[in-house]
Amino acid sequence: MGRLLSFSDMCKRVSYYDYYDTQLKKKDGTSVKGTLYKLDRLLSNEERAELTAFRNVRLFVSQCQYAPEIKRSCIFLAKKSI
Repeated sequence: MGRLLSFSDMCKRVSYYDYYDTQLKKKDGTSVKGTLYKLDRLLSNEERAELTAFRNVRLFVSQCQYAPEIKRSCIFLAKKSI
């Protein structure tokens, strides 16, 4: 059972340029509140493996609507375990 990632720990690992308070809808229909952070770059495989070990983290990739070649990683940091 993994531990939870805090905001300060996340900031030591990655840098972000934008964020949104939002909810993540799980497969069972329940929602989890948290914050989606848009990172300034794509994560490496090692960083992805390290971050997915935390129980309150989900990773996504964002893509620009008018420039699909521009992709960045996003981290959903839930307030509790997902």
